[in-house]
Amino acid sequence: MSRMVLPLVLVLAACGPKEAPVQPVVEAGPQVPDDASSRRFGEKLVALEVINWSPTDGGAVQFVYNTLSFLRDNTWRADANVSILDEEVACMETGTWAMDPAQSDNTAAVDMTVDKTSCPGREAGTRLRIEATILPDGSYKFMVH
Repeated sequence: MSRMVLPLVLVLAACGPKEAPVQPVVEAGPQVPDDASSRRFGEKLVALEVINWSPTDGGAVQFVYNTLSFLRDNTWRADANVSILDEEVACMETGTWAMDPAQSDNTAAVDMTVDKTSCPGREAGTRLRIEATILPDGSYKFMVH
């Protein structure tokens, strides 16, 4: 019986766990509608840095995103300012974004939801729908709906 154990041990050792080939890490893209224009627009959106954009027509209260970034995990982050009369407050907002199928490689409707805010007068759960156009030179135009 000991003569059979040694060959069996050698066979089992040869069939033992093998190291899996190393797969390159590929950063996942944003979750967007599954068409070529939407994928191209989504990549442009996450590469974009929005500077000094106001999503509201404020009146006496001015609200401005100093910087706004759309991230690959379909979240967004913004550093903002709220100005009321002579007083200015720095604050931050974060949330999630989703888009409709792109109208073209450069234009799509984007829905933004505020998940967290430290901005006076703003609330979590606020929704914003914009038509975003990203021009070939990297400039952008956002129209609030």
